[in-house]
Amino acid sequence: MFQNQVVTLFERLVRPEVSSVVKAQPIIPAIARKAAIIALDNPGFVRSDQGQILGLMPEYEIPYGPPGGLPELRDLVARYWKNRFGLELELGAENVCITTGATEALAINLRLVSPGHRVGINWIYWSNYKGIINISGGQPVVVPLFDETGRLYLDKAAGAIKAHGIRTLLLNFPANPSGEGLLPEEYEEIAEMARDMDLLLLSDEVYAGMAYEGEPLSMLKFAPERTVVIGAASKEYLIPGARVGYVISADPEFTNQWMSKLVRASTSNPNVLGQKRLIELIKPDVEAMERHQQPPLLSMIRAQLRTRRDALIRVLEEAGIDVRRRKGLPPAGGISVLAWLPGDIGLDDRSVVERAMELGLFSAVPGSAFGADGGLRIGYGTMDDKTLHQFKQNLEVLLNDLRS
Repeated sequence: MFQNQVVTLFERLVRPEVSSVVKAQPIIPAIARKAAIIALDNPGFVRSDQGQILGLMPEYEIPYGPPGGLPELRDLVARYWKNRFGLELELGAENVCITTGATEALAINLRLVSPGHRVGINWIYWSNYKGIINISGGQPVVVPLFDETGRLYLDKAAGAIKAHGIRTLLLNFPANPSGEGLLPEEYEEIAEMARDMDLLLLSDEVYAGMAYEGEPLSMLKFAPERTVVIGAASKEYLIPGARVGYVISADPEFTNQWMSKLVRASTSNPNVLGQKRLIELIKPDVEAMERHQQPPLLSMIRAQLRTRRDALIRVLEEAGIDVRRRKGLPPAGGISVLAWLPGDIGLDDRSVVERAMELGLFSAVPGSAFGADGGLRIGYGTMDDKTLHQFKQNLEVLLNDLRS
């Protein structure tokens, strides 16, 4: 149904050199695929096409994997996404490309659309977005999706998109650093705006599966014909160092052809060990969801993180520190909150972080790194009860110091 629609959106933006890469048929993978098939039925067949060393220490060797990722993991991610987000799309392994973390997925996609173009990013934004867009030859432009009350304000957003000639909008919900999310009707409104303005949507949804209230949502459900999802199950399953991300598209030509060739030209293939570890973790959850049961591991992680989120918000608000909420709702997902410094502090966010570390109390990230001056990104992913109690005491010490 959505064959070639995403590819068509990309083709209007990419440079001729990119088209030559994605339309080429690399000789080495073609020979390898054919040789592997022949070897199955011919024990005497000698594989001398391989650019790797095998057979010296079999117990340690890790052969190259496919550029698009291990087939089993691609299939599991498609099934996970379809069940977790209630998608009615026909998703299969060909709709998924595994990458070396979500950052590689973002970098490849932004290298496609950025050169010579302005790319819209929503406020508040992950700090790496600007850097990736800039080094890709583009210009990041903050598109105001919300008014000062947090209400979706797409008339202003559309004005900025039109004024800057933006054709690609990079979204991130639940957002880093604030954890704020969108309501179903807001996804619908953004999808309609994207259709009216003929936008390509890059949707960074690395935290989408950990929604703490209600059902998790994905832009792929609302605008599948113009959405490319960036994900990272390694975030949800606590193995970010394994560097396993992925790209999902309703257009299999983009994920199965374009992305696999671009990954091969970028890093050859994603981390094989990380993929195998993720298969072990995600498979029981996928099978449970297909039985219409809650995913056991993901549900446990989600419950623990929700408890930590709520406890951290209580500590901050009891100390007189406001946490960013949209429409009065707590952060919808993620592993951090955006806390606004009290007005009587008298220091900027960077100075406050430096003072907290100078006193040996705690670390945080200045909100200005995300375009949110006067805030702090405080992560709760590592905060068990003991750590949170210590943080509460240390925060009190810091506030007394800053006000003295």
